[in-house]
Amino acid sequence: MSQPKHIRDLLHIKDYSKAMDLRGEPTEVCPCGCDVFIMLGGFVDREIAFYFTDGECASCGSMVTLPTPSGEDYGIATL
Repeated sequence: MSQPKHIRDLLHIKDYSKAMDLRGEPTEVCPCGCDVFIMLGGFVDREIAFYFTDGECASCGSMVTLPTPSGEDYGIATL
């Protein structure tokens, strides 16, 4: 595991030499081993109301597709 990083370093990656475009299949862990992602989202009544599914690995900068809850999690029938 890599050394801890300051929050400012997570938001401003300086070296993208190992970054990849991994978008397409949702992932919870980047191939580099990091499970922390930079993502955009919005709040309603102090709760996360939505988020974009494109994210960036906080360690290596790779672009990923973030996972979403399945319809089954909400009692919605899926095909």
